[in-house]
Amino acid sequence: MPRAPQGTEADLAALDAGAPKKQTERTTPSSLTAQATVSEFEGNQLRFDSKYDNRMLQISGPARKVSEVRGGSVWITIVGRTSEDRLWDDVICDITDGAQKAKATQLDVPGPVTVAGTYHSAHGAINGGVGVRLSDCNIQRTSGGGAK
Repeated sequence: MPRAPQGTEADLAALDAGAPKKQTERTTPSSLTAQATVSEFEGNQLRFDSKYDNRMLQISGPARKVSEVRGGSVWITIVGRTSEDRLWDDVICDITDGAQKAKATQLDVPGPVTVAGTYHSAHGAINGGVGVRLSDCNIQRTSGGGAK
């Protein structure tokens, strides 16, 4: 096998050393309460978007409502600010997976829930820019404390 011209190996090593390092994708979701999430979002949506865009978030809080929406998705609404029925103060967990939809039917409402889902800044805000929406959600814990 022919050898590379002298100096080429050193040049390649130098190029590799100077190349930008591949960032490892964050696999552990950021764990937040619904109240802290909504407060941070409403305080500075641009900063929230840059911090959490395309990241998985684990959100805990009291479930306000479970409902089926157009297109067959199930939404778990988690109280983000007030106990009143104000969707714009909430975290919406959008579930499309059949097994997760079945788990959603078992939720105690009102009652504590922890969910994990991905925030996308392009469709994260609901109702004119307030409230936070997560997609591809799954239920982590329910009022019983364990995963169902």
